[in-house]
Amino acid sequence: MYMKTKIIFFFLLYSISHTSVGVEQKKSIEKKPTNIENKREQIPKKWVQLKKELKNRRSALTSPIVQRRMQRILRTMGKKDSEKQTIELIEKLEKIVQNRLFDLARLYQLKAQVYLSKDDFKKAGLYYKKALNLKRLSYNEHLSVLYDLATINLLQNKMKKASQITDQIFYLADTIPPSAYILKASVLVEQKRKKQALKLVMKAIQSTTQPNESWLAFGAALNLDMEQYIPAARLLIKLTGFYPERKKYWKQLSAVYLNINKDDRALATLDLAYKLDFLEKEQEILHLAGLLMYQGLSFKAANLIEKSLKLKKVKPTKKNQEILGDCWLRAEETKKALAAYHLAAPAAEDGKIFFKMARIYMGKQNWKAAVDNLQKALGKGGIKHLENIYISMGIAYVNLKKYTDAVNSFEQVISTEAKGQQIKIARDWINYTKRLLNSTVSLNTD
Repeated sequence: MYMKTKIIFFFLLYSISHTSVGVEQKKSIEKKPTNIENKREQIPKKWVQLKKELKNRRSALTSPIVQRRMQRILRTMGKKDSEKQTIELIEKLEKIVQNRLFDLARLYQLKAQVYLSKDDFKKAGLYYKKALNLKRLSYNEHLSVLYDLATINLLQNKMKKASQITDQIFYLADTIPPSAYILKASVLVEQKRKKQALKLVMKAIQSTTQPNESWLAFGAALNLDMEQYIPAARLLIKLTGFYPERKKYWKQLSAVYLNINKDDRALATLDLAYKLDFLEKEQEILHLAGLLMYQGLSFKAANLIEKSLKLKKVKPTKKNQEILGDCWLRAEETKKALAAYHLAAPAAEDGKIFFKMARIYMGKQNWKAAVDNLQKALGKGGIKHLENIYISMGIAYVNLKKYTDAVNSFEQVISTEAKGQQIKIARDWINYTKRLLNSTVSLNTD
């Protein structure tokens, strides 16, 4: 629906629009300045006159019969898919109270709220204006209607009108509740005035010991958008503390820690999210595994991926099996690394994974397996520094006492675009291998 997609930073419409502006919350916010942004602007005379009138306006008494019918309307409004029935009940009561303007104004207000819940902003705005024009609503009720009108204009992208109404609310209200700052901030965001919006959001947050979740999320989002990661982290810490069941805040906090080079905290946060069973997507689990590896916890990373493969949270693709192999290799679990690499190898598009296996086999002094994998690596291609392959193959051949093949492999290094140091290593091996070859020939001759 339009309401759900239009405003990125606008949260929970009714938590704002149905808060009484005249009533202070847990902690009062300081007396407001003449203008919300501390600019000396001319206050419209009609606002001054309206405030005096509202202060002197008194609520009229509602008859018991009308009161019962209104209570029935309110009960009906609370039911699912009851909009049509609610409108019918309101319109029936409208006919009865045509000459009781206070009751009629309240009915228009209820009718507007029904249309607002259906995202019918045009009709909602129409009935709110009708309610105001009757000039019978009390001070708090009048301000509540202005809240909803500001919201409607905000959602319809009528920023000038929304801004005017919010400024009027700030003038008319004796004390500014936090929700008013959030409403004004939402207007400022749509006007691309995010810095000013953030100041208002922080005023709302600092006014209470347990801020509304949407306010904290609003502030965090603004800070992130402006790449202010440390303030964003502070707000996300509060969000994870007050609302630990919300998965997204843990992930966001971990990402923010990475941006401010707090890798250990990023890991701790994401690891806790995993333990709380908040990481469901494959990429999230692999991201955690990457952080574990980066922090030198390769064994834990490998166990994480292996467990996720068994639970089918991570797919057994070539890439994932290779990542698992890398984790086991860095954890010095070469047997497990080889097992993972062997599962990945059939889908390999280049020779890199075969080179990894060859190096493991060389470490185990399994020279034949090393040569087999080095040959597969050459066959698959895609390796930038071929000199490393040829040097490794030459060493394997030396240990297999295949000296002629070893010399040929070392000579291939010289024909590649190897650096001077690599060529020196190759020549040293050639000289050494030729001496071995000559001594072997001498022994055979004797």
